[in-house]
Amino acid sequence: MLIDIIAGDRPDILRLAPILEAIRNEQRKGTRFGYRFIYTGKDTDIGLYNELFSELEIDKPNLILDIQEPTETASMAAIMLRYERILNNHKPDMILVTGRSTGAMACALAARKTANIKIASLNAGVRTGDATNPHEINRIVTDSISQYFFTASHSANQHLRNAGFTDEQLFLIGSTHIDSLLKLKPQFLQPTFWNNLQLQEKKYYVLALNKPYNTAYPATLKNIVLRILKHTKGLPVIMPVLPSIKKVMEVAGVQAHNLHIMHRIGYPQFAYLLAHAKGVITDSVQVQEEATVLHCPTITLYPYTETPETCDIGYNLLADTQSNALETAIDKLQHNHWHSGNAPYLWDGQAAERLVATLKNMI
Repeated sequence: MLIDIIAGDRPDILRLAPILEAIRNEQRKGTRFGYRFIYTGKDTDIGLYNELFSELEIDKPNLILDIQEPTETASMAAIMLRYERILNNHKPDMILVTGRSTGAMACALAARKTANIKIASLNAGVRTGDATNPHEINRIVTDSISQYFFTASHSANQHLRNAGFTDEQLFLIGSTHIDSLLKLKPQFLQPTFWNNLQLQEKKYYVLALNKPYNTAYPATLKNIVLRILKHTKGLPVIMPVLPSIKKVMEVAGVQAHNLHIMHRIGYPQFAYLLAHAKGVITDSVQVQEEATVLHCPTITLYPYTETPETCDIGYNLLADTQSNALETAIDKLQHNHWHSGNAPYLWDGQAAERLVATLKNMI
């Protein structure tokens, strides 16, 4: 059995890495698994991910499509054409995609046009109801042409049932992203600035914002940060940012003795910050998932979450920035009145093993 495992961006790599490891383990046992790890983005991206590949103990992709088109539509078309040539030369039995990224969706479409290639959707069935969200569109398209669905939650299964898919096509395995997190937990590393800032366990906040909804305009971002600083009562607020968001912050001109704007730090260092923080304020789906498993209270500054299970049974709370919900949530945290929570069902570090066991049964 030959499987193409396709990543379109960094979150895809985090979800797929444990599967690559689980397949290699089966290969050592003599199972006839073959795979090609394919990255749909730019060749230059891979250099940026070198540290991540090393931390996750996975090899770099076997194939890099190296698409560098200026628009998303042009990029999607180029990916489909390039992947179609790969399929014509050597066709796999199945492709595995998360469906979240445009690149992965484009590969799924190309495979669907080629006879006798099964499509399996990982982290399938995620729905937000936001038809303007590109990731939502990508997932809906990918799920609509897939035959097998590996899901992380009961709600995802229900979304797929509502779309007409049968229970025989659905495999609830848990979150492979959490597999990556728990694998790296023994390697969590105190950031180099910990002592310089005199940080103490449960006595600082992490502020991780990256969505344009919160960061596109200096005035919007300034308003959010000032409200947070006012209610965190002088506790350190650690804000790792991308260069683009750092520029927005510079235009906004927000400065405070307890606000510490940092360049993006490595995965083990950031996870350490989450594990020891009083709370995290974020709009990142990845951070919501990680914080829930690390039992870190989470305030999500977004109208919705892609992981409702982190709110239903976990440590996550949605806060609308257009109301005083943000201030109310921070006050609850400040007074240690946060609700208790649990990791969602099967978010236990073994999701990839369950997925590969399913594939083995198919063989």
